Amino acid sequence: MGKKCLYAWSLGSYAKKIINDKGGQKALVAHVFDNTIYLRMNDDELILISTYPWRSPFTINLAGIDYDGFSFKSIVSPLQKAVLLTDKIMMGELSIDIGEARVYSGLGKPASSHVDNNYLGHKLRLLLYTAGIIAGGLRNTSTPYLHSRVCEYLNSDGLLSDNAMDSLIGLGEGFTPSGDDIYVGLSSAITYTYSYVDEKRDVASSYLSRIKEGISARLNQTTWASGMYLRYALSGLYDETIEKILYDFYYGDIQDFYSSVVHLLRRGHESGVYLALGVLLGLLSIYNSFKLNWTNKLCSLLIG
Repeated sequence: MGKKCLYAWSLGSYAKKIINDKGGQKALVAHVFDNTIYLRMNDDELILISTYPWRSPFTINLAGIDYDGFSFKSIVSPLQKAVLLTDKIMMGELSIDIGEARVYSGLGKPASSHVDNNYLGHKLRLLLYTAGIIAGGLRNTSTPYLHSRVCEYLNSDGLLSDNAMDSLIGLGEGFTPSGDDIYVGLSSAITYTYSYVDEKRDVASSYLSRIKEGISARLNQTTWASGMYLRYALSGLYDETIEKILYDFYYGDIQDFYSSVVHLLRRGHESGVYLALGVLLGLLSIYNSFKLNWTNKLCSLLIG
């Protein structure tokens, strides 16, 4: 195959920082899929190259792809070296031009931000039933005991306990185990709230210190890539399908929030469902809603 040049339309701000700091250095092609390439730096940073449209601070999104039969697997191989330059990334015969890409830093919050507390309960209920019903439909196809373990810990010492993290991190099959997806969503809800919702910052801060310590000590229980998603979420780095749910939960109307939920649920094979479930669990923790008997409602959907 001859040389192939692709063009990026979006460059994550964190990916840009890594490239600027490490310019001219080489990264390892850790994983290659049809639509994504995972680059691993020597100091254990991740840059994701993707043909999917959802952006993140650590993702480079490519434009002008002919999706009919396209696959990175036919161009790039695992364990290849990638040279990172400020205007391009080179991997063997593949060159990716990043010089004209728009930098993406995240959605943040509106300039005139005001949380409308009147609708938060409605939004939590919508997310609980939507994510709960769809996740419940997976209970016989995904890891069979995942749902029962989640409910076991919800009804005892919570998902931020050592026992829960010992049991759930790394639990599940696939590239990103479902247990990890739950904690990515949960961590994202907590870090977003800490960063952008002043009235709940103290509550989010107390949860964040606990979950950072717990998850960081257990990254060796899961895959490298899934561990990086966890690390990044704890640092406030997550893709826009997750952030849009949180943005619309606090600052959007109910229709916008519902659209964001549906968008995330459709992502991937099962990952979107468990990410959404994790976001729900993070928000319920922040608003102390478990005491309102929502645990029973959720678990009736998850395990029947």
